[in-house]
Amino acid sequence: MNNIKLLKINTSVSLINQVIVILSGLILPRFILIYYGSEINGLVSSITQFLSIITFLELGVGGVVQATLYKPIAENNYLFLSKVLSSAKKYFRILSYILVIYIIVLIIVFPIIVDSPLDFISNSILIVAMSISLFCQYYFGLINQLLLNADQKTYVHTILQIITIILYTFISVVLIVNNFSIVLVRAMASLMFLIKPIVMSIYVKKKYMIETIAHTEDVLPQKWNGVAQHIAYTITNSTDIVVLTVFSTLETVSIYSVYNLVINGLKLLISSLTSSIQSFFGNLLAKEEYNTLGKFFSKIEWIIHTLVTNIFSITSVLITPFILIYTAGVQDVSYNVPVFGFLITMTQMLYCLRLPYYLLVNAAGQFKETQNGAIVEAIINVVISVLIVNKYGLIGVAIGTIIALGFRTIYLVIYLSNNILKRPATLFLKQIIVDLVTMCLIHLASLFVTVKSYDFFSWVYLAIIISCISLIISFIINYLFYNDRVLEIIKKIRK
Repeated sequence: MNNIKLLKINTSVSLINQVIVILSGLILPRFILIYYGSEINGLVSSITQFLSIITFLELGVGGVVQATLYKPIAENNYLFLSKVLSSAKKYFRILSYILVIYIIVLIIVFPIIVDSPLDFISNSILIVAMSISLFCQYYFGLINQLLLNADQKTYVHTILQIITIILYTFISVVLIVNNFSIVLVRAMASLMFLIKPIVMSIYVKKKYMIETIAHTEDVLPQKWNGVAQHIAYTITNSTDIVVLTVFSTLETVSIYSVYNLVINGLKLLISSLTSSIQSFFGNLLAKEEYNTLGKFFSKIEWIIHTLVTNIFSITSVLITPFILIYTAGVQDVSYNVPVFGFLITMTQMLYCLRLPYYLLVNAAGQFKETQNGAIVEAIINVVISVLIVNKYGLIGVAIGTIIALGFRTIYLVIYLSNNILKRPATLFLKQIIVDLVTMCLIHLASLFVTVKSYDFFSWVYLAIIISCISLIISFIINYLFYNDRVLEIIKKIRK
């Protein structure tokens, strides 16, 4: 029961955090578009994507470290715990030096490959300023964050994240409306990200008996398999904007980033609801409670599929009208691309649908066994996107991502069925059929709901109607196929 209580607390705090992140993600780009234009917005999005090399340099070792921590935490084995964290700190210290070199290279190369509206000095300062915030998030506090995640205390660093994001957003908006340059805005606001790692370090030192231990034992035997997985993930996650930056224009990148900020916000919202599930699964696996694991996995799988199908079906109908309202007054480029809006919604829907399978594989620490699927996914995405981007533009990169994500989802389902859960893959097939039927019926019903013109209030009206239709359709379909699950939810609501 303690594990379940921690799961609920972590999930609730993570949900609040992602709501704050979504609001910040909507507010800041809007101000940047209005005060600086689409070209600067595209420039910031491109630099952000190139700086995602920081997550790339983590090379998946973070996931391996967290998976290795479940057992010693469950057994209160602080000696082995200290060995794992000491090995991880040494690894991340080396990566921090590599990161500095990369930033220097990026400062030199970025103005060559991108037609930036800023001069070389301004570009350089902007890159350094934006790298500070990301560097703080991923390195200074990463070891402590992994420890807290593995111990099901995600809520500690999440609360700090909430405070940081609020301060960052407030300071950024104040500076923008007072006509500071984008370079100074990002430089001054980035200092807020120092708060989280400092406070988190103090908390961990007080709560855990962690020592720095010199040893030669390889306590992270699967780190190189984690590297392969993470390289593949980073390539898949970065392909769209990198391909558009190289083969298209900054205006096109801006269109992608504006649509993506909405969809990515929803993805982060779903991810927040599932962020504590991996440590929950890891704890059950460490204690070898396989029956309990199977029971909870089936429930979590159904909840995620039902929630994701409804949210993203509604979003695919509403996203383009919302973007047109959001970019009202922006005249330098058209943001009316409904086909792309639908396709990019489907990409993140697939990403979220595979979360329970992906999280369970990570919790089991089976990185070596599943690395081939991750590599093939990245290759599919890059090859298809590059081949068709010149002809189809935004739609081309979205198609490449959909095919790649679809392959990896099926791969993970089959792997889990054969190796960890030992259950037939037909259960997943049934769930996908229910998802598709629900989504198609929601879209068909939405054709009968129209508004004369789009403004904020008419969009809200449309959103309410489509949401109500979605809930009714989803309830009926799931009652027919998952009667026991629906009745269980109704029973809990009554209580």
